[in-house]
Amino acid sequence: MRTIPGVLRLHHDASRSHLEIARPIVASPTTAGEILRQAKLAGIGYPLSSDMTEIVFDAAIYPPAVLSLNKRAGPI
Repeated sequence: MRTIPGVLRLHHDASRSHLEIARPIVASPTTAGEILRQAKLAGIGYPLSSDMTEIVFDAAIYPPAVLSLNKRAGPI
């Protein structure tokens, strides 16, 4: 099962709990809930469009970290 689409399918089609979703994807219930939360924030719902691939899902749900321009003081 592809992880992100599988999580969305189990949540929307089967109305599964985070624990029930976590078992087939071999992850924690917290991870399943985090995927659902990030998908909601990214505006990804179910059913999925046919042009969405795992790479597109990952980029939408886990955007790259923004680098800070603030310089931190080094050790003294």
